Amino acid sequence: MKSSHSKAAKQTRALVGPIHEVLGNIAEHEHEYSIHRLLQTLLNAARDRLSMEVAFIAEFTDGQRVFRQVSSDASIDIVKAGGGGPLEESYCVRVVQGVLPELIRDAQKNSEALKLEATRLVPVGAHVSVPIKLTDGTIYGTFCAFSRTPNQNLDARDLAFLRVLADISTVYLEHQLQAHNPDQQQRKMLASIIDKHLINTVFQPIVRLTDGHTVGYEALTRTLAQRMPPDQLFRLAISHGMNDPLSEMAITSAFQLGSQLPRDVYVSINAGPEELLNGLVEKLFRQQKDPSRYVIEITEHAIVSDYEEMMHNLARLRRLGVRVAVDDAGAGYASFRHILCLKPDIIKLDISLVRDIHHDKDKQDLVAALMEFSRRRRSILVAEGLETREELTQLLKLGIEYVQGYFLSRPGDVSQFRAQAFDCYAGVIFDNPGEDQGRAGVKL
Repeated sequence: MKSSHSKAAKQTRALVGPIHEVLGNIAEHEHEYSIHRLLQTLLNAARDRLSMEVAFIAEFTDGQRVFRQVSSDASIDIVKAGGGGPLEESYCVRVVQGVLPELIRDAQKNSEALKLEATRLVPVGAHVSVPIKLTDGTIYGTFCAFSRTPNQNLDARDLAFLRVLADISTVYLEHQLQAHNPDQQQRKMLASIIDKHLINTVFQPIVRLTDGHTVGYEALTRTLAQRMPPDQLFRLAISHGMNDPLSEMAITSAFQLGSQLPRDVYVSINAGPEELLNGLVEKLFRQQKDPSRYVIEITEHAIVSDYEEMMHNLARLRRLGVRVAVDDAGAGYASFRHILCLKPDIIKLDISLVRDIHHDKDKQDLVAALMEFSRRRRSILVAEGLETREELTQLLKLGIEYVQGYFLSRPGDVSQFRAQAFDCYAGVIFDNPGEDQGRAGVKL
């Protein structure tokens, strides 16, 4: 048995020739090689052994033949990584279907090959191609090599050599596919959330500190599919091109449930620059009987690609009576630019400024500066992320009028707030609920 294995190993080494040493070096220094470099090594070996001008790995995807890796002679620029064309017009699919042989010494003498435009235009001379089959039997694509001139010396050993390289490439390609598998899982998760409406809208009160009255609620989206922060969920949706249906579902849900809240409070609905710029938000708000009840809250540290267009779109919303809020003020350059360019009616302090503000003089000074800025701009300032009595005390000292956070209320279902008294937080804010209630507050 031992001699049999030894004989097979010698035969393999004889078949693949110099590539055996290359693969041995890769095996010994695997961590130093990227998948791109590994596949490039295999393609280079194919060109060297078969005396070809071009070698490539092609993937079959969505009716296209896409060149994923290419090794090409410097004097030829026919095939480029990332390029491709319709699968039905390729040698590759005909080889897999058995219409064309895997080894063609002279394509100009093959009647089936001459039906393809590329045979005449390139022109194609010698051509060798073998399918790349994944372990589940799926055809990934093909491992190919060709030249513009015929090669009558190609034989079965050359074809066997290419099959060995294709088998080796399969290992790395499957590893690459698995590495990208989270993307596929994310797409499935998002599609499931959208198709099955697996979201829940909760609300968090925005409270006036002068009297403990609830003046508004922020609508917040939670997914029922799995635990995931909403900002992460919407970033995934944007990256997979699924933001519009998810955003439409979230905004529509906020409208439907928000209509059950007391009429004397406003409802703040989150939206990102993408859905504001493409007109989705305006379309949904125009469907409401009383758009003036709502605030559109521009979320996160999102980059606005076109402030002029954004301001134009927000102006149309404002004509409907919708007010504009900018979230996360003080969290970075993007939020400050939002404030300067978009001129919001409401500025919401980032939680990072509120957290432990009683211990941090720099935070107190920055909040005081933002208060003065908002006063001059006739904007309302809301402190988000209030979590402790000490933070509340400091915000009161600074003169902050509106707050939102766990210290007063966690986000909850609409039923929790439907019949809640407006001034229910006065007792939490003041030791004496009647204290300071006579102070005039800005109407929000």
